[in-house]
Amino acid sequence: MKAIFVIPLVISFIGHTAAANAQSRTCDRILRDLDNLAQQIGAHSDSYWARRSHYLELKHGDHRSPSVSVTKAAEREKLLASESKSSVPNLLANFRSTAAEAKSQQCLPPARLLAIRESAIKLARKVNFDRFPEDESSRGEDEFAASVPPRMPK
Repeated sequence: MKAIFVIPLVISFIGHTAAANAQSRTCDRILRDLDNLAQQIGAHSDSYWARRSHYLELKHGDHRSPSVSVTKAAEREKLLASESKSSVPNLLANFRSTAAEAKSQQCLPPARLLAIRESAIKLARKVNFDRFPEDESSRGEDEFAASVPPRMPK
């Protein structure tokens, strides 16, 4: 008679332990994915800002005479920067969904999760909302004159 009560108790304990282990593995995986996505956002952000800086240096730096090779190098930097920028929105969406999953399973304390989210989202937003500098030599004179504010009357 005791065996009838003990066996279900042992089975429920084993099932509860297995479920707890499965959840902890899930949290480990979620945290690994969250960390990986945050690192990818940081790497793409660093790449974008380095390429943008190099582009500006090539376009507006102290070059005695802008040669064809400097112009091509600047355009290549602009293209590579736009490639880095284009992957950030998808990374950010994946990061946000993974962070929501970590929050729902309580894998991290709320303060720590908030700190991780803020830093990655801040980097991604800076890249997403940045406007690459326009090449002023390609703008027409009329367009440039229209962007200059009028003078105050005397």
